[in-house]
Amino acid sequence: MAPTDPGFSLSLQTVLTTSHRQTIVDFLQRDTGFSHSQEALIRSHAFNLHLCNDTLVGNLLIRISSKNRSSAEEALSVFHHMPNRNIITWNSMIGIYSKRHLHQEAFQIYHQMLDASMEPDQVSFLSLLCSCASTSCLIHGKMIHAIVFASQYRSDININNALINMYGRCGDLYNAWVLFNEMSEKSVVSWNSMISRYVDHGKGKEALEVYHEMQRQNMAAQKDTLISVISACTLIISLEEGRRVHASIIENGYDSDVVLGTGLINLYGKAGCLLDARLVFEKVQEHDRALWTALISAYARQGKGSLQGYPERAFTSNMLGVNDHISASLQEGKTIHAECLEKGVDFDVALGNALLNMYATYGALEEICIVFQKMEQRSIVSWNAVLVAYSHYGAVEVVYHLFSIMYQDGVQPDEVTFVCLLSTCSRGGFLEKAKYAFCCMTRDFNIIPEMEHYNCIIDLVGRAGHLDEAENIIHKIPFEPDIQIWVTFLGVCSLYGDPLGGERAWKRLVHLSPNSTAPHVLLSNIYVTHSKETMT
Repeated sequence: MAPTDPGFSLSLQTVLTTSHRQTIVDFLQRDTGFSHSQEALIRSHAFNLHLCNDTLVGNLLIRISSKNRSSAEEALSVFHHMPNRNIITWNSMIGIYSKRHLHQEAFQIYHQMLDASMEPDQVSFLSLLCSCASTSCLIHGKMIHAIVFASQYRSDININNALINMYGRCGDLYNAWVLFNEMSEKSVVSWNSMISRYVDHGKGKEALEVYHEMQRQNMAAQKDTLISVISACTLIISLEEGRRVHASIIENGYDSDVVLGTGLINLYGKAGCLLDARLVFEKVQEHDRALWTALISAYARQGKGSLQGYPERAFTSNMLGVNDHISASLQEGKTIHAECLEKGVDFDVALGNALLNMYATYGALEEICIVFQKMEQRSIVSWNAVLVAYSHYGAVEVVYHLFSIMYQDGVQPDEVTFVCLLSTCSRGGFLEKAKYAFCCMTRDFNIIPEMEHYNCIIDLVGRAGHLDEAENIIHKIPFEPDIQIWVTFLGVCSLYGDPLGGERAWKRLVHLSPNSTAPHVLLSNIYVTHSKETMT
């Protein structure tokens, strides 16, 4: 009976005016949802009648607090009024703190429980392990494992599953695997936990190995299993394995499931199989935001794939074949966007960002602006997508103006933001702006420059003719410069015909990439340029 029903209100009024214990117990055992105010009235009435001296009544009141998501303090007030507590009492309190991610409090109750000579049971250990997993507290998790190992619950499959989950959540995949391997009996939950934890930590290959062993053991995969396995395939972009899993999804009748559909679209999108992604989308019956976002992101990735190797020429007219592909993919992307709007899909940050990234990969500046202006909420990803789009067109003043607005709106820039600022300055030759942005990264925003940032500033300083300064920047990099850094420097040495600087860059490149012919070609060009200048 719902709390708003007249019958419920009448019953509640009766309970609040009675002192009959059994009437109150019967009412509490109905397990009917209470509002916060109703719960407070019932609890106050029980306190006035000293009914918390009754263990059953106290446990029921704590249970209500747990289900009603009330504050832990309200349940604790009942707990403190109880002179006699049983294992249900202690487990209820541990469970309340665990669900609310109050790890220290959960273990404080556990230690009080031990001090009261109350032995923990299966429920106690499961709640404590859940708390350790949610807070990544490996030390306490290992302590519970040691206690379990010496107890009657050593072989309990549910506790072992919880231990695997705890170790995996805490990043200790080795012990998770050892425990999993030692289990004499495994359930589907056991296999799912091991696969999921590998996926969580980006170990797609290991996750698939566990899945294959699961198949060899004739353990039927469930929906949760397939969700994790598809994620594993996506991590390593294993299209062949993904297609096999897709076939298994169809065989099990899950091909219309929105979560599995989203995972498959992500896989096919990363693999560049847009047709497959679209077919999966059409098969799913209910299209939510995540599904739309996955499909749009697939087209964004395809755009990046199409432009790979053409970062500066993506929008020129001499790339007829590429342009035809871009045009077709962009048109399809626009169609999907129109369908999304037509269906009345709730527009959130994730979906907006997917659209921005899609249009950015195709250089569709007008569409980017339209989507961006319609977004009620914007993340740093949103701003970066717009900044990158304008950067491709060399619109330095626009980029810096947008950066200023972004900062005024309270959005903190990240590493990608400054790559965009520096590359924009590089395209336009704005040396002083670039130097200032490079300085601001660490000074004002505590962002440590990465290789790409250094490459941008070295390229800009070098192309401005300051070769000594560019080389000094290289020597000040707090980590080993990569091949791209030296290629950039060799390139500017070639531009100005500097054989000495070119030789130093050449030696580093030969050391880093002995089989590459590009350094030799660039160096020979420097000698040719230098000899011509000497002759004149």
